[in-house]
Amino acid sequence: MRRTAPAACFVFILIIGFQPVFADTKFTVGVDPRVEIISIIQLLSEMAEDAPFLVSGFDSFAYEYKKNALTHFSKFAEHKAVKMFNKRWSANGNFGPEVEVAIRLGPSPAFEQIIELPESCLEMMLGEQKLQEFLQALRDFAVESDFVDFFERNQEFYLAIENRTKDTLGDMTPATLENYYGAKQNSHSIIIVPLLGGVGYGPRVERGDSSLDIYNIMGPQKLEEGLPDFGTVEYFRSIVWHEFGHSFVNPIVFAHTEEVAKYESLYDSVKDLMSRQGYNDWTTAVCEHLVEAVVTRIMCLELSEEASIKQMESRISRGYIYVDELAEFLKTNYEPNRGKYPTFESFFPELLKVFDAAMAER
Repeated sequence: MRRTAPAACFVFILIIGFQPVFADTKFTVGVDPRVEIISIIQLLSEMAEDAPFLVSGFDSFAYEYKKNALTHFSKFAEHKAVKMFNKRWSANGNFGPEVEVAIRLGPSPAFEQIIELPESCLEMMLGEQKLQEFLQALRDFAVESDFVDFFERNQEFYLAIENRTKDTLGDMTPATLENYYGAKQNSHSIIIVPLLGGVGYGPRVERGDSSLDIYNIMGPQKLEEGLPDFGTVEYFRSIVWHEFGHSFVNPIVFAHTEEVAKYESLYDSVKDLMSRQGYNDWTTAVCEHLVEAVVTRIMCLELSEEASIKQMESRISRGYIYVDELAEFLKTNYEPNRGKYPTFESFFPELLKVFDAAMAER
């Protein structure tokens, strides 16, 4: 049985520096202590050597926060929590499951598991026993390293990068996405991670009522006056719309795997470029194409046709070869007919006709 936290608990989790951008929406941005402690463990781990692009590449002499983190935590590099992370990393090379765990926990240092992991993530954590062992090691790490004290001492820094990010976001809200997809999520959160590399990903947590809490977890793009900068407004629009978009698109695609599998031979045309980006099967490639097709259309509607074309050309060069036809199909068949197709999900069977056409042209 899935356990869900009461609403009050979700408020308490975000105890430090993680406040709503807009008081009347469930849209938050900030540094989350549950994710921050995982990023510190990653900084101390073998992953930092094996895949340095996944952790902060900023020189510690120029980046005061990274220097402070290394000074405070480096003596714990042999801690059980770090060793367990190394073992899990060696087993499957995935950098995401510990963060999936983190967003299902209560506050530090207790780190009570509030929501169960999905099976796929539990497998990446090497099973329930190893998960519980890691959680205990994480609690011990938090206490022994005095993580709470470190986090509290850096509040001024966290507030500075949160405010800069909020200023960049301006009046951007998830409403644009929800309107286009015709579906509403329970909450949207942007978690900025100053020790993460310049990457991002979008996990989601299913609540007891089947609604979703969705996340965009992202690292900084550059240092600006000694502070990590998480991107321009254009970058936020494309990345946030993309990562949040997966929580609308992926459940639809995975609910129609049999229909999607009919077009699996099309993966041969995109396999080379898409597999280099970690999209190693047709279903994943379809999710990526659909998300990017919607991003392209929203950019056209909210920004300009020029911005939309630039985005599309960028994605086609990276192997999203069907995004042009998908975006055009949305423009001509979905957008003018929202009375008939109130949601993206209701339109999904029609959208597969793009792949029918692609199959016919082979």
